[in-house]
This record gives sequence, structure tokens and C-alpha cells, in this order.
Amino acid sequence: MDRIAVKRYKLALLMHKVLHGEALHYLGPLIRVYNLPGQRALRSASTNHLVTTPVKLSTVGNRAFVVAVPHIWNGLPNDVILADSLLPFRYC
Repeated sequence: MDRIAVKRYKLALLMHKVLHGEALHYLGPLIRVYNLPGQRALRSASTNHLVTTPVKLSTVGNRAFVVAVPHIWNGLPNDVILADSLLPFRYC
């Protein structure tokens, strides 16, 4: 794998650990799971998709943790996103 793919893999793995409470505690509040409480229950409400934030500076802003991780995470297949263990990350 090339360097960019390795970095994306590591960020996705870190995000999985954040969602399951296995990562550093200060990373959790930086990421928001897409959830619309009080509104109609959509099919997307049961997934672990993350809220993407818009950026003003595309050169620097896209590399920030709170921007890069949701784009990488939301691009993964649903079976990997909804997995409870780390086993699906070996095959993606």
C-alpha cells in the first residue's frame, strides 16, 4: 500500500476505536455522529456516519482531524462502519 492509503487506514482504525471507547478520551468530543434527535427516524439514523464540517481553506483545512476523519469514515462500506470488532478492517 502507498503512504496515503496507510494514513487513511490508520485514521479509520482510530475512528473505530473512538466510537467504541477504546481511544484517548479527548478525541471523542471532536467527532459528532450523524444523529437527528426529535426528527423523523431516517434509515441513516441507525448508521455510524459522521457529520462532515465545511472548510474555508482547502489546503490546510482538509487535513484537520475533525474534517479528514469523517470523510474517510463515511467512505467506508457499511459492514465495516457497523462492525463491533476490528476484524473487518483487515480486509478493507
